[in-house]
Amino acid sequence: HTTSSTQKLTNNYKEEINIISELNEDTPLVLDTNILLRLYCIPLNRKKQLIKFFQEKKNQLFLSHQVKKEFLRHRLKVMQEFLPWVYQDLYPFLKQPVSLEIKRFLDKPNQKQGDKILKQLKFQEELMQELIQNDEVFELIENCELLPQFTDQEYNFLNTEFSFLSQHEKKIMFPGKGDIGIKQKNQLGDYLIFHEMLKFMKEENKPIVFFTVDTSKGDWLDKQKKPHTHYLEKTLNATNNYLVIVDGTRWLEKKFKTHLDPFPLLSEQKLSANTNILTTNLFVIHSAFGKGVIKSIYDNQGKQMVCVDFEKFGEKHLLKDFCKLQIFSTLSNFTLINQHYGSLF
Repeated sequence: HTTSSTQKLTNNYKEEINIISELNEDTPLVLDTNILLRLYCIPLNRKKQLIKFFQEKKNQLFLSHQVKKEFLRHRLKVMQEFLPWVYQDLYPFLKQPVSLEIKRFLDKPNQKQGDKILKQLKFQEELMQELIQNDEVFELIENCELLPQFTDQEYNFLNTEFSFLSQHEKKIMFPGKGDIGIKQKNQLGDYLIFHEMLKFMKEENKPIVFFTVDTSKGDWLDKQKKPHTHYLEKTLNATNNYLVIVDGTRWLEKKFKTHLDPFPLLSEQKLSANTNILTTNLFVIHSAFGKGVIKSIYDNQGKQMVCVDFEKFGEKHLLKDFCKLQIFSTLSNFTLINQHYGSLF
């Protein structure tokens, strides 16, 4: 394509996106996994707003087979991790995270503290079971129509193509590229979602609005939150329709005039010096919590923060049935291990 034709395409896209993204009743809406999981991580009043909105759009909602698979894989973990924060207004004693109580217990064990922790763990488990039985998000996706499924031949072709692109395509962006080097498995997911949508658009001769939160990697939208021009070109050429990729969080925040940031999992602490050696997916050892893996490193108002996941909490049998702990802490509390993420989880 020439520069002029690309500019024309982009201008046409701007006109189309304004119409399509209004989500009139004829426009299919596809939700990414992270949009669905975000519903477990925000205050209940905002969750209810979004559930109501999506229920009103139920005749337009479509679900990718890959998104459904990813959602079911992560659903219980996310529910469990964010449960105390989401329900702390209803149950004020949850405002004191059990993980902090556990840390105090490990520092100075006593029977009263241990009983308190066990009581809160039991309550959270009972609440969790109740939420699983009455899960509006799960009910929402169960009522969504699925996009067309791939044949074995189509799946094998896409798998082979993605492997080739992963190894040889260093310059041009493609769905899933942002996961290469970050995820050790399931890197193919976004590539499958993209082509499930293309298959639907071709067969049904309709555009799609795709809501995602996953915009920081740059393989759905660029750094300015704009679509990659070559995505538009290839999608339009293949289906004669537009795929409108939208930062779903920003779209919904604008509509409901509120923010949809997830709760922080724990209070953040300042990271100590010499963080340039850190990367995600490195193993660390903590004196109290045992073996963990660095999940994210980010800047917060000029302060560098590190977030670590722990699969087990040392040798303390009290915690053997409790869910995985995620904490923010100082580097001085950890010993780095020269081993990469992969075998822990």
